[in-house]
Amino acid sequence: SGSALSFTVIPFIATSLIGAYGWRLAYLILAGGVTATMLPLVWLFFYSRRDRMRTADRAVPVPEAEASGASAREALRSPSFYKVLIAIFVSYSLAMAFSIHMMPILTGTGLSRDQAAIVAGSFGLFAVAGKFSCGLLVDRLPGHLITAAALLMPVMTCLILLMPAQS
Repeated sequence: SGSALSFTVIPFIATSLIGAYGWRLAYLILAGGVTATMLPLVWLFFYSRRDRMRTADRAVPVPEAEASGASAREALRSPSFYKVLIAIFVSYSLAMAFSIHMMPILTGTGLSRDQAAIVAGSFGLFAVAGKFSCGLLVDRLPGHLITAAALLMPVMTCLILLMPAQS
């Protein structure tokens, strides 16, 4: 949900920076801000297995958990794997295309840049709500139905964008 929450804030920050400094410097400032925020967090809190083994007490061996489920070879031979792979590829490609071009699409409909930033920022809030609601639903309903419904939602979005404006 971190990426969805950042998508709530970044359109406002980017719009303000672009208005103040132009888009070239705004993107450098955004990149610097992300780097200055994330690099110390990654440096301090993320460790590899090799790092943990180097600092761990080697006198007490810890048994590794056994993996359950299909092996990689079995998964690669499964038609279900390729169905999920194609569905995720198509849906994420569509989502990324929309997120990259959302501001021009919204300003093209007559919204100001500030109004478009509000609409684009709401995407992050709805993404968080969608993640939580899908998590709750997948515990209660078959996963393939939830996945199919989630993948149909971008189709509805495209249909809404095809509707003529009232202006």
